[in-house]
Formats: sequence, C-alpha cells, structure tokens
Amino acid sequence: MPISALPQETVRLLGSPLVYSSPAAVVKELVDNAIDAHATSVEVFISANTVDSVEVRDNGHGIHPDDFATLGHRGCTSKLRSFEEIQTVGGVTLGFRGDALASATTVSTLKIVTRTAGEPTASKLSFSEKGGVDKIERAPAPVGTAVKATNLFAKIPVRKQWALKEATKTISKIKELLHSYAFAKPHVKLTFRVLDQPKVSWSYAPGSHPSTKQAALQVFGIELVSQCIEKTNKQVQDATNSRTNDLAGIFKIRGKDVYAIDALLPQPGADLTKISRGAWFSVDSRPVSSSKGTIKTLYSAFKARLSQTLESADSTATLKNPFMAVNIKCPPQSYDPNVEPSKDEVLFANSHHLVEAFERLLEDAYSA
Repeated sequence: MPISALPQETVRLLGSPLVYSSPAAVVKELVDNAIDAHATSVEVFISANTVDSVEVRDNGHGIHPDDFATLGHRGCTSKLRSFEEIQTVGGVTLGFRGDALASATTVSTLKIVTRTAGEPTASKLSFSEKGGVDKIERAPAPVGTAVKATNLFAKIPVRKQWALKEATKTISKIKELLHSYAFAKPHVKLTFRVLDQPKVSWSYAPGSHPSTKQAALQVFGIELVSQCIEKTNKQVQDATNSRTNDLAGIFKIRGKDVYAIDALLPQPGADLTKISRGAWFSVDSRPVSSSKGTIKTLYSAFKARLSQTLESADSTATLKNPFMAVNIKCPPQSYDPNVEPSKDEVLFANSHHLVEAFERLLEDAYSA
C-alpha cells in the first residue's frame, strides 16, 4: 500500500480520542479552561451514563467575540505564542496546547454560551464537527462561560460502549479529580452534580481564608485533619553551581531560585486508621499524579519515613495510602509541563533540588 494523506476527518478521529480518553478527561480539560479564565466558581454537570451530557459552567471572564473565528480550531490558543514560552507557561496556565475545544467538536456535539463583562447579552455558539463555530445566536446568561458536550464518542462505538460500562467508576474519578482541584486551588468554589442522582453530588465552598487545611476539612472531615500538621520548607537553588542535565540546557535557570513546599501531613503518632486518604500533590497549583516521575519519588520517600516512625514506636498498624497534601512552588523555567496528554505530570530540570527540599521537610516533621 503506497503512503498517502489521510482524510482530515480520519486525522481528527485518530487524534481527538487521545486528548479525550474518557468523560473524566473531558471534565478535566473544561475545568482547566474555566480556571484559566480566572473563574472563582466552577460547576460540573454530567449525565448518569457519562456520555449523554457533560457541562462545565464558570464565572470567569468569558470569551471575547473577537476570538470566535479561531475558537475550536486545533492549535489556536490564547495561552502561548511560541514553543519557547512552554518554559514558563506551566506556572501561569493549566492548558496551553489549543487542543481541548477542537478535539471536543470531534468526539461530541459541542455548544458554548459565553459572555464578557462588556456585553449586554451572551452568545450561544454551535460548532461544526470539523472544528470552528458554525452558528452564533444571542442568549441570556451571566458573565462567564458554559461549555456543553453531548453525545460523547458517538463516532467511536467501542469507546462509547466502554464509557457506558465504566460510568460508575468514571463518576468516582471525576469526584476525585475535583478533590485534587480543591487542594491545588482552594480559593475556587467547586460544584459537582450527577443528573437525576442528587445523592452523588458534591461541593466545596472556600471560606474567607482558603487553604489546603480548609480543603482537607471539607473533602475528608475533621477526623483526618485532627491527625495532621502543617509544614513548610524552602530550598534555594544556585543555578551557577548546581548539577545540570540535558533538560536544564533547554529550560534555562539563572541565579538563585527557590522551591517552596507547603504540606499538610500526618503528625508523628497519627492514627493510621484515620489517614488512609492518599496523596494530593500540585506543582504551581497544577494538580499532578503521585504515581509518576519525581512526584512518585517524593510520595515514596514520605511513606518510607512514616514507616520508620511506626517501627520506632513498635506499632503494628498497617500503612496504606497515607494522606498528604503538598503544594510546590517552583523557580521559573525549572520544569516541562508538556509531558503527556492529561498534563498531570511534569518533568523537572533538576529534580534533585526538589527531592532535597522535600527530604528536609520530612526530617523536620518526623525527626526524633
């Protein structure tokens, strides 16, 4: 068979499911966009089968009409202008590829209602399956944006069948995903509603002084928080004398920079039956997985240190998924956020600096 160019529809259908591997991935991309629009309130609505409807509403700044012409086209974004900007964008914006809405038009029927502060009414946008706005109508709505994707994976039957089968698990994953945003962005109000299943609903409402501790209190309750302490550590990185690797040559680091780590973690002697709530890490307020890369190394170091405290106390308790919530503030240009589609892993240029800072925090928390 000779090499030939694939039809554009085929290209879109091959690429878009990589961005949206599941309904939970749709929610994640849309919540990222809402937070990037400086929303202080984000609402998620999903049908019980997870494919009929996914909607995310926010009170952010809305989409300006001047941007409608490029909206929903692949590679169109307001978040960076060149690849070099990826060096610094990780600490500023959650999204950056310009794939989310373009891929959504392929795997679903997409509609957006949006309004900026300067407009008397909102715009209701319908999208072509080829990408781009197909129709614009006026509609009543507050300032902000509501994105609704219906008929998910209609053109990908096997993916749709899988999503239907996994619906219950997916709803649990979405709730867990929103928990991660509560820890990473404790100032943002979050609401989750499963249509026709009010008992599954969940919400987080920040108080006057949002914090990781407040998020933990609302997500997991006083039983957990009463077993925890707060710790902070800063690691000064002198780039002129530090070890480097190939990535450090790409992500240039100059002068003295600081890793600042804020952690909520079990106190020495904590009741292990009350702290099995897993790890919640964020890098520059970006939720990241604790099962990948350097973050996995940090969580492993924490579990090892906690195990040592149990041994020294002659405890017979079993350590299982111990809780910790960690926010890491990084030096500019010190990591790559463009590692994989879900954007929940980052690649650090000099990870040993971060590991050293984290180990010092553990030493402070669990020294004799």
